[in-house]
Amino acid sequence: MRSWWKAALKVLAGGLASLGGFLSSADAQLPPPGPGGFGPPPGMGMPPGMGMPPGMGMGMPPGMMGGVPGMPVSGGGMPPGAFGGNPNLGGMPAEFPNPSTPSRDPVSPFSLRDDGMPGAFTELNDPRPRRPLAYTTTFRAEWLHWWISRAPVAVDLVTTTSNLSLLNDFGALGQNNTQILVPASSSGIDYRGLHGARATLGLALGFLPAIELSGISINRNFNVFQGGSNDATGIYLARPVQDAGTGIETAVQVNVPAGLGFVPLNGFVTVNSRLSIWTVDASTFFNIIETDALKVDLLFGYRHADLYESLEISHSSGGFSGAIAFNGGVAPLGSSGYVLDVYRTRNGFDGGQVGFRTVLGFERLSIFSDAKIAFGSTTHTLSIDGSSTLTQPGGGTRTQTTLPGGLTALRSGSGVITKSAFSIVPEANIALSLQLNPHIRLFGGYNVLFWSHVARPGDYVNSTIDPRGVPASLFFTPNTGNAPRIPQMSFRDLFAHGVFAGIEIGF
Repeated sequence: MRSWWKAALKVLAGGLASLGGFLSSADAQLPPPGPGGFGPPPGMGMPPGMGMPPGMGMGMPPGMMGGVPGMPVSGGGMPPGAFGGNPNLGGMPAEFPNPSTPSRDPVSPFSLRDDGMPGAFTELNDPRPRRPLAYTTTFRAEWLHWWISRAPVAVDLVTTTSNLSLLNDFGALGQNNTQILVPASSSGIDYRGLHGARATLGLALGFLPAIELSGISINRNFNVFQGGSNDATGIYLARPVQDAGTGIETAVQVNVPAGLGFVPLNGFVTVNSRLSIWTVDASTFFNIIETDALKVDLLFGYRHADLYESLEISHSSGGFSGAIAFNGGVAPLGSSGYVLDVYRTRNGFDGGQVGFRTVLGFERLSIFSDAKIAFGSTTHTLSIDGSSTLTQPGGGTRTQTTLPGGLTALRSGSGVITKSAFSIVPEANIALSLQLNPHIRLFGGYNVLFWSHVARPGDYVNSTIDPRGVPASLFFTPNTGNAPRIPQMSFRDLFAHGVFAGIEIGF
């Protein structure tokens, strides 16, 4: 037994030595490797019959490629473990066909992959809602319908009487049958509904914070009272005043109807008020909260506001019948007189502004609200002026003579005064909007504005007069008269509120 296996080993060793010599001889006859790499040139191979014995696995015993002795060979002599099938193999496992750690190599932008962000080269549909791109330019136009604080009237302006008596019942205050047609009141002038407009321009250029310019304009000419006649009919009308020297209440007759047993007089009394309010504000915005449904911006800016208001009381008498007094005498029959008292105030505010803008969106519908408050100074200007004019017929032409001073706005109390005071101007609104398309939306809502410390003209009317300073008086003496004097300025708060509707165009 022992001699047999030793003889077998010798025969095997001799065969391997002979094969090695043959391969060395054959290799020496092959040309050197070509440019294609190591090994014989294409088409060259071993002569027929020169192959290796079956099962030698490319001339190598089983297990030389990392296999396990006795394991069947497949795939051209490569064991299954060559693709990572054998867990005992060293090195990094291959990625196919078994799962492995995802590749860290960059992905081509042209690849089709469902990462939730479809590109121009994909056909994937992202179910998430897309928010429209923000506008860079917007323009809003609004119609306003506001109500504003009623204007004051410091004194009774127009009276009548139900039992005319030239001695003790002619429309003076305190007389038994005097009726007040335009009474003194802290809210005597009601402007009712005021119509106006607001225009807004917004810019968001990207390299600067978003800015917005907005302006409001509201104007109203309002007739407080008008009455009288041009033919001495209708009701009796008078303007009540008080004599500064004696303290006695009296009245200036304007329209005295015929048939009452007195000299008839035709005339009119008119009380007009005018209001104009406009504001301009510029704001810049800084976002502090932004989600898919809610956006809140902090705003800083500047506001200018201007309030002009006037109160004009006028009366005209004569021309049809009766005689009128002018310049200390009685004018000829057929003459007419016109007396005008004008009280004007202007309030100009300038100050810094801070606030918030909030937008709550629900697809095409959204609710937005602005809340602003401006702190600054208001400059108040009071102007009082009066005039009296006599028109006389003569030779086919009419001549006019005008003297400074009316009935309550006399030269002694006329002029212009200015004063400044601290003020605040808060404003708030809330509105509902509907997005019609990517560029147009409609909106409407409610607005409130407050302005502290403003001057209003009706507070400065003074009916205490010195007859010597009244041009339309028999007692008129030029450059005399001590009443009234220019009053001290006083302030009130202005409150405005109302509805608005508008359209916004954005790009």
